[in-house]
Amino acid sequence: MLGTHSRLGVLALCSALVLAGCSNSSGPADTVKRFYRAVEESDLKAASRLFSGNAADPAKLQAALSLYSSEIASRQGIESIEILSEEIEGNTAVVRARLTFGDGTTDSQRTNLVRIDGRWMISADSK
Repeated sequence: MLGTHSRLGVLALCSALVLAGCSNSSGPADTVKRFYRAVEESDLKAASRLFSGNAADPAKLQAALSLYSSEIASRQGIESIEILSEEIEGNTAVVRARLTFGDGTTDSQRTNLVRIDGRWMISADSK
C-alpha cells in the first residue's frame, strides 16, 4: 500500500498531467466526486476527461490514474466523499473533500477547478 505522501504524489501527478475532456456536472464539487468515483471504478478514460487541457504525456497520466485506482481498491473502495468546502470565484473554484475508504482510513484532498465553456474541469495546478 502506498504511504500518505505517495498517494498525494499520485494525485498531484494526476492533477498536473491533464487531458482534454469535458464534464457535464452542475458544479465543481460534482466534478470532484465524479473524478474519484471514476478512478475507483477503474474508468480511467472518464477520469481523464475531467481534466482541463492537454497532458504532456497522456501515458503517464493513465499510469498515475491506474496506480491511484489500485490504491483505492487496496483500501476497500471509497465508502464516502464528503465535500468540506466549495469556493467559487468567477471561473475558478477550489474544492476540499474528505474521502473515507472501506478500511476506515481517510484522506483530505484539495482540488482546483476551472470553468471552460460552462463545464467545471480539474485544473493543472491542483494540489
